[in-house]
Amino acid sequence: MDFRHEFEVEQNQLKNQIDLSNYFEDSDIRYVAGVDLAYWTENDKEYGVACLVVIDLENLQVVEEVSFHDEIRVPYLPGFLAFRELPLILAAVKLLKTKPDLFMFDGNAYLHPRHTGIVTHASFFLGKPTTGVSKNDYHIEGAKFVLPDNDEGACTEIVKNGEIYGQVLRNFQNKSME
Repeated sequence: MDFRHEFEVEQNQLKNQIDLSNYFEDSDIRYVAGVDLAYWTENDKEYGVACLVVIDLENLQVVEEVSFHDEIRVPYLPGFLAFRELPLILAAVKLLKTKPDLFMFDGNAYLHPRHTGIVTHASFFLGKPTTGVSKNDYHIEGAKFVLPDNDEGACTEIVKNGEIYGQVLRNFQNKSME
């Protein structure tokens, strides 16, 4: 069964509630939870595990690790990853003793056709600021960017129709580009 229309309606409803406030300046963020999932197939069924690692920013030590696994009930549909992964993530969050001040995902947030990538979508259920770090370009039709200069920390914006959808950050200098 294809749930795309139903999912898109929900994303459009959430889109109107997005808060792009900067919670990183002058904040009391101490505990950051890193969030990611892994998948496997067993007996013709797909399973996933949501893993969360909480770091204390004061000393950069791991204070807690939890995971939750279950059968995946929603197929992979581009643009609708939250509907597939969020049930496992929310179940794992319930296992945490430490309450994170910020959740950091391997995924997209505002860089999404409806600005509701998994990171943005999750923020509504977590009630905390979220940020996403994606390894790959999620191509949005009409969005343009140029690669940042080959210097650690250089960044450029991903823009569509004058609106910033995200940023590209170079986290190390690529010696082979010199």
